[in-house]
Amino acid sequence: MQFKLHMHKLKENITLIIGLAIPVVMMAVIAAVIYLPQWLNPTIPPMQDFIYGVGDNIVFTPSASGMSYPYPYKGVWPKYHYQVIAGKIVKVDAGPVPEGYGKMAVIDEVPKFYVYHVKTKQSEALTFEQATLLNLDTSARSIDGFTVVRGSSRGGQFFPFFYDGGGDYNKIHLQKQGYNEDLTLNLPESYYQDFFIAWVINK
Repeated sequence: MQFKLHMHKLKENITLIIGLAIPVVMMAVIAAVIYLPQWLNPTIPPMQDFIYGVGDNIVFTPSASGMSYPYPYKGVWPKYHYQVIAGKIVKVDAGPVPEGYGKMAVIDEVPKFYVYHVKTKQSEALTFEQATLLNLDTSARSIDGFTVVRGSSRGGQFFPFFYDGGGDYNKIHLQKQGYNEDLTLNLPESYYQDFFIAWVINK
């Protein structure tokens, strides 16, 4: 009788252990499938710097935003807009205030430009004149395969291997398969506009 009772409890314990172990084993298997190739072939850290800017009169390439600038901001019309043409950032006359916009002040407000150095993980402020000296590539992906992205990219506290699908738009990352670096850029708080301009080509 005691033997049967012991076996019954043992079966219950085994069933409970298996039930608790299955989710853990499944997560371990999924993590191994996703990350084992990356661990065996680790990604080389990024090597290409990039330039970014803060300003309502920056024209971003369609691959970066799909939006068109300039537009009337702060009740004024920009005298110039800034964009990358043939690998150089240039200042282009924005033209007169479009009809239907009413009377608006026209001002020349220069955006704030920065170059992010991937080796030192720091931003360096640039004047427009300094920015014009850089050779730029407006591709969404760097030569070494990295992208600058917004939004959450990591799992929860207890399951860091899994993408949590979050969308914290204040978080900015430099990413490539098997590599994720959180970036701290000189952007205003709760800055939801585009900022990435181009990758810097070293020549």
